[in-house]
Amino acid sequence: MLKARCQVISLLKKNLAAVDPWRELILGAEDEKIAYGASDFDREHVVKKTRHIIDALHVMTDHTAYGQPLTWNEACVKASHYNYNCIGWRTIMMRYLDVHTTTTGDLRFTKSCRGSSSAETISPFAEDESLLIQFKSWARCDLEHLTIKRVSEWVND
Repeated sequence: MLKARCQVISLLKKNLAAVDPWRELILGAEDEKIAYGASDFDREHVVKKTRHIIDALHVMTDHTAYGQPLTWNEACVKASHYNYNCIGWRTIMMRYLDVHTTTTGDLRFTKSCRGSSSAETISPFAEDESLLIQFKSWARCDLEHLTIKRVSEWVND
Protein backbone atom coordinates (compact mmCIF):
# COMPACT_ATOMS: atom_id res chain seq x y z
CA MET A 1 0.00 0.00 0.00
CA LEU A 2 2.87 2.34 0.79
CA LYS A 3 4.38 1.74 -2.64
CA ALA A 4 1.08 2.53 -4.38
CA ARG A 5 0.70 5.80 -2.46
CA CYS A 6 4.28 6.76 -3.32
CA GLN A 7 3.55 6.08 -7.00
CA VAL A 8 0.49 8.33 -6.87
CA ILE A 9 2.53 11.09 -5.20
CA SER A 10 5.26 10.70 -7.81
CA LEU A 11 2.81 10.88 -10.71
CA LEU A 12 1.04 13.95 -9.30
CA LYS A 13 4.36 15.71 -8.63
CA LYS A 14 5.49 14.95 -12.17
CA ASN A 15 2.29 16.53 -13.49
CA LEU A 16 2.82 19.60 -11.29
CA ALA A 17 6.36 20.00 -12.62
CA ALA A 18 5.17 20.33 -16.23
CA VAL A 19 5.32 23.66 -18.06
CA ASP A 20 1.53 23.93 -17.99
CA PRO A 21 0.57 21.68 -15.08
CA TRP A 22 -3.15 22.23 -15.61
CA ARG A 23 -2.86 20.55 -19.03
CA GLU A 24 -1.57 17.43 -17.32
CA LEU A 25 -4.21 17.52 -14.60
CA ILE A 26 -7.45 18.33 -16.44
CA LEU A 27 -9.04 15.41 -18.19
CA GLY A 28 -8.88 15.84 -21.98
CA ALA A 29 -6.79 19.04 -21.87
CA GLU A 30 -4.44 17.69 -24.53
CA ASP A 31 -7.26 18.50 -26.97
CA GLU A 32 -7.04 22.17 -27.95
CA LYS A 33 -10.82 22.71 -27.80
CA ILE A 34 -11.03 21.42 -24.25
CA ALA A 35 -7.90 23.35 -23.25
CA TYR A 36 -9.38 26.53 -24.71
CA GLY A 37 -12.56 25.96 -22.70
CA ALA A 38 -10.67 25.63 -19.41
CA SER A 39 -11.28 28.77 -17.38
CA ASP A 40 -8.64 30.53 -15.30
CA PHE A 41 -10.44 29.13 -12.27
CA ASP A 42 -9.98 25.58 -13.60
CA ARG A 43 -6.32 26.17 -14.37
CA GLU A 44 -5.48 27.52 -10.92
CA HIS A 45 -7.82 25.36 -8.89
CA VAL A 46 -6.70 22.03 -10.31
CA VAL A 47 -3.12 22.78 -9.21
CA LYS A 48 -4.30 23.62 -5.68
CA LYS A 49 -6.36 20.43 -5.55
CA THR A 50 -3.35 18.37 -6.51
CA ARG A 51 -1.12 19.98 -3.89
CA HIS A 52 -3.66 19.25 -1.15
CA ILE A 53 -3.95 15.63 -2.20
CA ILE A 54 -0.17 15.29 -2.20
CA ASP A 55 -0.04 16.75 1.33
CA ALA A 56 -2.59 14.22 2.60
CA LEU A 57 -0.78 11.34 0.90
CA HIS A 58 2.53 12.48 2.41
CA VAL A 59 0.95 12.37 5.87
CA MET A 60 -0.26 8.82 5.18
CA THR A 61 3.09 7.60 3.85
CA ASP A 62 5.06 9.20 6.70
CA HIS A 63 2.87 7.57 9.34
CA THR A 64 2.95 4.23 7.53
CA ALA A 65 6.74 4.35 7.23
CA TYR A 66 7.05 4.86 11.00
CA GLY A 67 4.52 2.12 11.75
CA GLN A 68 1.93 4.49 13.17
CA PRO A 69 -1.65 3.60 12.22
CA LEU A 70 -3.58 6.43 10.62
CA THR A 71 -6.90 6.57 8.79
CA TRP A 72 -7.45 8.52 5.60
CA ASN A 73 -9.78 10.81 7.52
CA GLU A 74 -7.03 11.64 10.05
CA ALA A 75 -4.53 12.21 7.24
CA CYS A 76 -6.86 14.72 5.60
CA VAL A 77 -7.38 16.51 8.93
CA LYS A 78 -3.59 16.81 9.41
CA ALA A 79 -3.10 17.99 5.82
CA SER A 80 -5.76 20.61 6.41
CA HIS A 81 -3.87 21.82 9.51
CA TYR A 82 -0.63 21.96 7.52
CA ASN A 83 -2.40 24.33 5.13
CA TYR A 84 -3.43 26.56 8.06
CA ASN A 85 -7.01 25.32 7.77
CA CYS A 86 -7.42 27.29 4.55
CA ILE A 87 -9.08 24.20 3.16
CA GLY A 88 -11.33 21.77 4.96
CA TRP A 89 -10.35 18.15 5.48
CA ARG A 90 -13.59 16.98 3.86
CA THR A 91 -12.74 18.97 0.77
CA ILE A 92 -9.40 17.17 0.53
CA MET A 93 -11.20 13.84 0.84
CA MET A 94 -13.65 14.79 -1.91
CA ARG A 95 -10.87 15.96 -4.21
CA TYR A 96 -9.11 12.64 -3.82
CA LEU A 97 -12.33 10.88 -4.78
CA ASP A 98 -12.75 13.24 -7.76
CA VAL A 99 -9.36 12.40 -9.15
CA HIS A 100 -10.13 8.68 -8.92
CA THR A 101 -13.57 8.85 -10.55
CA THR A 102 -12.21 9.35 -14.06
CA THR A 103 -12.47 6.21 -16.13
CA THR A 104 -9.06 6.65 -17.76
CA GLY A 105 -7.18 5.81 -14.57
CA ASP A 106 -4.51 8.48 -15.16
CA LEU A 107 -5.36 10.67 -12.14
CA ARG A 108 -6.91 13.67 -13.84
CA PHE A 109 -9.65 16.03 -12.75
CA THR A 110 -12.74 16.90 -14.75
CA LYS A 111 -13.33 20.55 -15.59
CA SER A 112 -15.52 22.49 -13.21
CA CYS A 113 -18.85 23.83 -14.41
CA ARG A 114 -18.22 27.20 -12.78
CA GLY A 115 -18.71 29.99 -15.29
CA SER A 116 -19.26 27.70 -18.26
CA SER A 117 -22.90 28.62 -18.84
CA SER A 118 -22.25 32.37 -18.92
CA ALA A 119 -19.24 31.93 -21.22
CA GLU A 120 -21.39 30.10 -23.77
CA THR A 121 -24.28 32.58 -23.74
CA ILE A 122 -24.93 34.10 -27.14
CA SER A 123 -26.56 37.50 -27.49
CA PRO A 124 -29.78 37.51 -29.51
CA PHE A 125 -28.51 40.70 -31.16
CA ALA A 126 -25.45 38.87 -32.51
CA GLU A 127 -27.67 36.53 -34.51
CA ASP A 128 -30.09 39.11 -35.93
CA GLU A 129 -28.80 42.54 -36.93
CA SER A 130 -32.30 43.86 -37.67
CA LEU A 131 -33.25 43.11 -34.05
CA LEU A 132 -30.33 45.26 -32.91
CA ILE A 133 -31.45 48.13 -35.14
CA GLN A 134 -35.04 47.85 -33.83
CA PHE A 135 -33.79 47.90 -30.24
CA LYS A 136 -31.56 50.94 -30.77
CA SER A 137 -34.34 52.94 -32.42
CA TRP A 138 -36.82 51.94 -29.68
CA ALA A 139 -34.34 52.94 -26.95
CA ARG A 140 -33.52 56.29 -28.56
CA CYS A 141 -37.22 57.24 -28.82
CA ASP A 142 -37.68 57.38 -25.06
CA LEU A 143 -34.19 57.62 -23.63
CA GLU A 144 -35.26 59.62 -20.58
CA HIS A 145 -37.54 56.85 -19.29
CA LEU A 146 -35.36 53.91 -20.25
CA THR A 147 -35.04 51.43 -17.38
CA ILE A 148 -33.77 47.90 -17.03
CA LYS A 149 -37.31 46.71 -16.40
CA ARG A 150 -38.61 48.28 -19.63
CA VAL A 151 -35.69 46.89 -21.62
CA SER A 152 -36.20 43.37 -20.28
CA GLU A 153 -39.94 43.62 -21.08
CA TRP A 154 -39.12 44.73 -24.64
CA VAL A 155 -36.59 41.95 -25.13
CA ASN A 156 -38.87 39.26 -23.71
CA ASP A 157 -41.89 40.33 -25.81
